Amino acid sequence: MTNYKAYTQKDWNAEKFYFEDEEENEVIFKADTAEQAKEKAIDWIYETSLYNEAETAEWLENNPIYIEEV
Repeated sequence: MTNYKAYTQKDWNAEKFYFEDEEENEVIFKADTAEQAKEKAIDWIYETSLYNEAETAEWLENNPIYIEEV
């Protein structure tokens, strides 16, 4: 298992917005591959979103998720 962080950003040189929990700690996803980590990150978004499923899905369409090994 490898540790990964997930983030979103507006374009290639924009600030990275790492996923954080309620206490503003970066969320670490343990997975065998970056693709699995991305799936876990997307699941985490749905589980913690303050919006309904449709609004969350729309947000995901407009905000690509990137994965970084740590």
